[in-house]
Amino acid sequence: MFKGYSDEDRFTQFDPTNIHPYAAAWILGATVGCVDFQNYAMEQLYNHSCKQSDQPLVVTPAAMEKIMTGEPFQSPLRWFMEDFVCTHFGNEQLIKGEISGWIRLMQKCPWFLHSLMIMLRYRTNGGIAGMFVMLKVKEVYMIKNERKPLMAPTYQLNVVTPAKRGADGTPKPKEVTAPHVKCERADA
Repeated sequence: MFKGYSDEDRFTQFDPTNIHPYAAAWILGATVGCVDFQNYAMEQLYNHSCKQSDQPLVVTPAAMEKIMTGEPFQSPLRWFMEDFVCTHFGNEQLIKGEISGWIRLMQKCPWFLHSLMIMLRYRTNGGIAGMFVMLKVKEVYMIKNERKPLMAPTYQLNVVTPAKRGADGTPKPKEVTAPHVKCERADA
């Protein structure tokens, strides 16, 4: 199923509204709740972000806006795309689009502007010019798949306790005990 979905020959990066097929696959995995599929898509997306990739990840303002406004704030896909764009913002081969499109995106998403400004500041100051990279190791963007261990057969779930019955099988009335309250009269 995924091979047909991720056929990159069908994906044209000339349409600025297209998001990368692996980003779309990650969103599909989130929709159906499949963590393994999301992690596979993230791994492929991360591999396309590397310099040695034969088909590098290319991002436009419209595609970035789809991800930034469509994904929750804690989304690893959103973190990854934000880190990728902030790291490679000066590379016109990877970050396409008009400056006006990026400005509109930053007006809609001020936290993205904040991240970009931090990257630009530390990239040019402190003697680390060109060495500051916001893109983290791949494992940071992966979702931990915490599967619950199978329960031991000694555990019993949904156990029903039978009602108390007398020797003849009739239910016993519940014993209701009222709390004893000591009351003293003030006029006594």
